[in-house]
Amino acid sequence: MIKNLRTVCEKGYLLPLTSLLLVFLFVPAAIGAPYMDRHEIAARAHSAVNGNYYWGGESWYPFGDTDSSRTNGKGADCSGLVIKAWEVPSTFYYPFEISGTRYTTADLWGTSSYWSQVTSPERGDIYVRHNFSTGNGHTFIYDKDSGYTARPWAYEAYNSTYGIRYWIRPAEDLSQYRIKRRALRDDTGGVIKIDNPSAAYWNEATGWRNVWNSSTANPGYIGDNYQYIYGPGQTNRVFARWTPVITARGYYHVWVKWAPAENNADNAKYVVRYRNGTLVRYRNQRDSSYVNQWSQLTTSGALPFEAGFNVNSGSVDLVARDPGANYTANGNVVADAVRFVWDRPADW
Repeated sequence: MIKNLRTVCEKGYLLPLTSLLLVFLFVPAAIGAPYMDRHEIAARAHSAVNGNYYWGGESWYPFGDTDSSRTNGKGADCSGLVIKAWEVPSTFYYPFEISGTRYTTADLWGTSSYWSQVTSPERGDIYVRHNFSTGNGHTFIYDKDSGYTARPWAYEAYNSTYGIRYWIRPAEDLSQYRIKRRALRDDTGGVIKIDNPSAAYWNEATGWRNVWNSSTANPGYIGDNYQYIYGPGQTNRVFARWTPVITARGYYHVWVKWAPAENNADNAKYVVRYRNGTLVRYRNQRDSSYVNQWSQLTTSGALPFEAGFNVNSGSVDLVARDPGANYTANGNVVADAVRFVWDRPADW
């Protein structure tokens, strides 16, 4: 029941040659599903919220960017949202349609090495139903209990009217659903980790378009790969942004990871946005001592963060160029992973 590779002609439109070249330049080959934690699943799903419902689709530009003229990032249907948030069977980037195996509710209903059936849900699990007689099915991503019977908080590509939502979903008989949990999980208590495929990439000229290069050439990265862009080659404001879904309000330490190389920037600029403040730190991404180490940004103490998904007060940026701040990285800036590590409860 796997939906196989679908050509652009079968989708009803043709990509211009320049767009096809862009896709092949910047989308890496699939090399297997990465390890990820349940908080990263939630962060990936939240990036699609307020986007379009698009039947047969599984791509979006983050933070509600709904430009209808694009040929990628058109939106997602229910299973498209799930498999993109879960990154199965391989690493996926938000803006691009899947060019290979694409699971449907029929697949999710069954068994796989990528998921298992459980009896009680937790953040990042899915509910799925499928009727093999009619071919109708539906699925959504569970986040947390709402206090209402059979109405959890969920990430859901509901329909063309409601689009992609994070909401207390409408009442429904959940006994017709199965609960599935993604395999290859690396949950660690008190740690929220976000890898580079789950970051959003901004260019002042094009918006939230991921056109950073992907690579595995240099060791020391987390997950399947890392991404990079050459700072001096940029003319507009360009940055990568990691935004977690903070579970509990309180103080967190922030750490970053990159793959060191001699042609990287030694003045890579990180900007941490937290509750009522901003922290700026510079890191030498040429330093080979970090090949197997994380770098702590919060060296002066843990920072306060509110619970939830807060782009402007709960995120980390890696800046390649910012003309307004008279800043340009002096080499490649490498976007790999960010982690938020719990320190203590809120006191505000």
